[in-house]
Amino acid sequence: MEEEIEGKRTIAEELLIKASVLKWCPIHEDIILSGGANIEDAYKLANYLFTNGKDEWELQHEFQDRREMTDAIKEMFEWHGGGADECALCMKD
Repeated sequence: MEEEIEGKRTIAEELLIKASVLKWCPIHEDIILSGGANIEDAYKLANYLFTNGKDEWELQHEFQDRREMTDAIKEMFEWHGGGADECALCMKD
C-alpha cells in the first residue's frame, strides 16, 4: 500500500516538473525549485494526459479517477512548498 502511494507521489512530482511548475536545481540534483508556471498548468497537463490515455505513466491505471490524481499533484506541490525561487545550497556557495 505504501509503495503504491509513493508511486503516485512520484508521478505527481514528475507531472509538476513536466508542466514547469517545479524544476530540479541544475547543480544540486536533490533540490526542487519553482519552475515559474502555475499549479493549474500541471492540472491541465495531467487531465489532458488522463483523457488521452497515451502517457508514459499510464495515469488511468495509476489513479482511480481525476480527483485522486489532482489531489496527489496538490499534495506534492504543497510538500515542496510551491518550490523555492533559489536553491539554498547555491546561495551558500
